[in-house]
Amino acid sequence: GEPYFDSVESELAHMAFSVPADVYDAAEGALEAYRHAYDQWLSTDPYETPACDRAQAVRVVAQRCRELRTAYHSLAAALNRGTAFAAALQHATTQLHTEEERATALADSLSRTGGES
Repeated sequence: GEPYFDSVESELAHMAFSVPADVYDAAEGALEAYRHAYDQWLSTDPYETPACDRAQAVRVVAQRCRELRTAYHSLAAALNRGTAFAAALQHATTQLHTEEERATALADSLSRTGGES
C-alpha cells in the first residue's frame, strides 16, 4: 500500500512561506523519515527476515508516525485553525494515530508469535 500522506506533502509546498521555517522543516523531515521507515518495512521479506527484525521495522514505522503526527500538530498550530488546510492536517494526524496503533499492534504480534501473523 501507499502512505496516506502524499497529498499532504503537496499542500506543504503551498504554505512554505506562511509558517515559520523551523516548523515547516520539521514537518518535511518527519514526512521523509516516515516514508523511509515505511519503505524499509515494505522491503522486509516475511519469509527471510526474522520476526524480531520485522517487529523492529514496524516499531520504527510506529515511531515515525508519532513524530510526523507531532510535526503536523505544530504545523496546524502555526496556521489559522479555521483554514481548510489546518483541518486537513488535523484529519491527517488522526489517520497517523490509527496507523501508529496498527503498526504497534502488528509489532507486538510479531514479537509474541515469532512472525506467524
